[in-house]
Amino acid sequence: MDDKEKDQEEVTLSGFGLWNECDPDAKVAWGARAIANGNHLDIVYDRTTWHGTKSGREKFSEKLNGPLKSAMENFSKLRMDGKLNPDESKTYILFEGSGVIIKANTRASFGHVYIIAYPTQG
Repeated sequence: MDDKEKDQEEVTLSGFGLWNECDPDAKVAWGARAIANGNHLDIVYDRTTWHGTKSGREKFSEKLNGPLKSAMENFSKLRMDGKLNPDESKTYILFEGSGVIIKANTRASFGHVYIIAYPTQG
């Protein structure tokens, strides 16, 4: 397989994350199963997955850094407000703007937080 074919090879929607909340038309997405540590969110590298082509993932990864930081801050605020409880299953939007949406849900897992991030345009 040459480099162009590798770039076009698509990773499918599966693995870690909140994939059922992903826009079905999204060409790229990132998901994670993070660990809730009180009001702090720990994202473990080997509990993340991507959807999309290599170039699409690389481009979205660059766009995701700032919004992901804001999403983690919003997670802390929601937890302090008594939301995103580990004993409930409700999806919250942690960040929406700059062409990115990030959602999270504990899925009543008592410790894990499932996350999905995808572009809201183009």
